[in-house]
Amino acid sequence: MKYNLSLIESEMLEDAIKKVLNKYGKGFKSDDEYYLLFLYNRVKNGMINFKSKEEIKGVLNALTNLMKYTDVVCTDNLIEIDNLLSRICIELYDLI
Repeated sequence: MKYNLSLIESEMLEDAIKKVLNKYGKGFKSDDEYYLLFLYNRVKNGMINFKSKEEIKGVLNALTNLMKYTDVVCTDNLIEIDNLLSRICIELYDLI
């Protein structure tokens, strides 16, 4: 299963994950942190490959928790990041 992002979306998502994990990494459960790093490492080329529905579910959960922190670390592009995260979650949910 593949999920595609544009270059700008990839960079925005990568930046948001990096900022949130650097500031609040200890606040995430280990599963959420794992899936955020999983996503971070795969988003660089704009395509995310999932091997199973469990990976998609893990990423969905981690992205939902990531949204709790974006208002603190992504103030300059908060609306765009939140819209992107919401859209990704909706589209990934459709894959499961």
